[in-house]
Amino acid sequence: MGSRRVGLWIGAAALVGFAAQAATPGPVRRTLPPPALEALRHSLREAAADIPAPESPYALQQEESKVEVGSTAPWDAKAKAWLGAAAATAGYHYDVPDDTPGLSAGTRALLGPIEVSVELNGEPRFAGLSSEGGPPSILLLKGATAVEIAAIAPGAVEGRVAAMTPREAEYRLAAITLFVGDPSTEAEIRGAVKNRTPLRPDVYPTPDPAEVHLIAVRIHGPRKPAEALARRIPAATLRSLLHR
Repeated sequence: MGSRRVGLWIGAAALVGFAAQAATPGPVRRTLPPPALEALRHSLREAAADIPAPESPYALQQEESKVEVGSTAPWDAKAKAWLGAAAATAGYHYDVPDDTPGLSAGTRALLGPIEVSVELNGEPRFAGLSSEGGPPSILLLKGATAVEIAAIAPGAVEGRVAAMTPREAEYRLAAITLFVGDPSTEAEIRGAVKNRTPLRPDVYPTPDPAEVHLIAVRIHGPRKPAEALARRIPAATLRSLLHR
């Protein structure tokens, strides 16, 4: 009888513990206070203004531009603390006008559209090319960590990419992601490229849900002009937007 009572007591205690655990509030999404939301918008405007446009003959397609500013961030209701900052993204589409003077048909065929996005506090992921992309590699840039994925070169994998001339290979599709963040975050990104390991989403507990922890600039387009654009991005200026 005594052992049965002990068993019942243990079972009841376990149920109470489970119920208490289930009732414990976990992370939720909380709306940013208006000043924080405006601060995040301001940081996004500043970051986007620092990104140059691709060189001529590319032109901005204004109707395809977009801006998305997150109005919520993760919140720990029990600790009454922000578990991370809100994210914000600005996207731009550039193309070569059909009536560009002095542009040969051959050159025009090589200059496909370029898409550029500026992302604040997003996941540290690489812009990709689906099944046509080769392995990621580090693109050496001053003051930032940049990762490039280019379309597989002719002959690298049989049947994956049609034969190209050397000039066509220069302009094959590429996806470049430039990261500006804490030294530890950038070191982890470089390590993931070197070791071919997936990137892990970072958590940045913060007293300010509009604080900028990571800036990612993603460029998708022909490799030669995409790399030229990446090299013109002022990483030091973007870095000044972090943690403020």
